[in-house]
Amino acid sequence: MDRDNTTILIDGYNYIGTIHGIVASRLRQQRDGLVAMLRRYYRYRGIRVIVVFDSHDDVHVWNNNKVSGVQVRFTPPGMIADDWIVQNLRKLPGFVGVVTDDRELRKRIRRQGGFWVSCQDFKDAVQAFHAAYAHVQQRKAIVQEQQVQENVPGDEDSDFGVQEHDSGVWDMFVESAGVQPLREQKRRTPKPKVQQDAAHMIEAMTRVTGRVVREKQAGLQQPDSGSKSLSRDEAFRKRQVAFLSLLRGLDISG
Repeated sequence: MDRDNTTILIDGYNYIGTIHGIVASRLRQQRDGLVAMLRRYYRYRGIRVIVVFDSHDDVHVWNNNKVSGVQVRFTPPGMIADDWIVQNLRKLPGFVGVVTDDRELRKRIRRQGGFWVSCQDFKDAVQAFHAAYAHVQQRKAIVQEQQVQENVPGDEDSDFGVQEHDSGVWDMFVESAGVQPLREQKRRTPKPKVQQDAAHMIEAMTRVTGRVVREKQAGLQQPDSGSKSLSRDEAFRKRQVAFLSLLRGLDISG
């Protein structure tokens, strides 16, 4: 599984209702907020996203557009988002993970041979990625300011798939990660080492979600090559873990 061959398929209104609670008078603003969050995530992580909404009166405003790797789909009249997702699940190329808390839709996805993750797990994974990315970038800035010249293999490539940088988003990431302001770290941070950077990156991820630790405690890490074939439920859960790890930036192959 890799980000270039992966699609995140989101049950739009289900996500909004689960995470925020749908407010009829602010429905359009809630949709705008979700799409903005997904575009921001794509800009930094580079994983394709399709978010599906049930048909609505102001569908023409979106016109099923695709901007910066995020495709917004409104279902045709008479079709609900659940049906669109099930009908298109096998048609989409590569590895597709569905984000939904709808129990009936989850059953239908399993019958199609697909898999899903919960809305909260998706939100946590996105926040963990942003927190880790912000921390790594901040430490790189410290290195540059101190004019440290270290030959670290692979250090220049540890960009987590970043495409561009937005200062407003940066501030949000730093705040969500709980990272000290740059001027404070500059006074008390020792000369950076590769091991320190890696440790702080993992710490930032687990501080936001705790999922990495819980997965290890539950024995959900990738099995040894000599393990017996997985049961259907074990294989399903393994795909969930791999997908969430990919979203967080901790890519593991399945």
